[in-house]
Amino acid sequence: MPNLKLKLVLVFAVLGVKFCTAQVSFTDTVVMNPFPKNNMEYLLDDTITNNTSDTITFTWTKSFVSLVTGFTGMYFNDAYAAYPFANSMTNSFSIAPGAKATISVAMKALPTADNGNSFVVLSTNYGNMVFQFISSSATSINAAHENSLQPDIYPNPTSGKFYIRITEGHKFFVVVQNAEGKVL
Repeated sequence: MPNLKLKLVLVFAVLGVKFCTAQVSFTDTVVMNPFPKNNMEYLLDDTITNNTSDTITFTWTKSFVSLVTGFTGMYFNDAYAAYPFANSMTNSFSIAPGAKATISVAMKALPTADNGNSFVVLSTNYGNMVFQFISSSATSINAAHENSLQPDIYPNPTSGKFYIRITEGHKFFVVVQNAEGKVL
């Protein structure tokens, strides 16, 4: 196996970083903190900007979901349609030159929902979009980093096998991508 340099996207370590290429820009991780536990539906949005002089096609697929007990994913909205949360199809829409479009994830949580972090990851043709929902007393990404909950990841680069060591008793979610951004 060739030596692959892995890019690890650790949701708890990457917060609010703006993803930008010559073509599009969006925030790679958007967060709702605290997420209300009142059984009402809330939308978390990420805005995509076309920085080119040409119309682009933005393609996305739901690639990962991790919901805390008591949370329910409702639906997705993109620039042109709403999709049921169970949708696993590839979806596309166009963005005019210099224009913006929004992708939203609708979520609700029961009053009795567990505390913690819920995640939805969309794989796009321009990189991953992570939507994070933090229930009221969960540890946020920044607090986890400040409390030295940073994992040990080794070796990187790797020839295929790598290890992640985390603090006992904490749950984390990891997305592994190759150097081109493809989820492995």
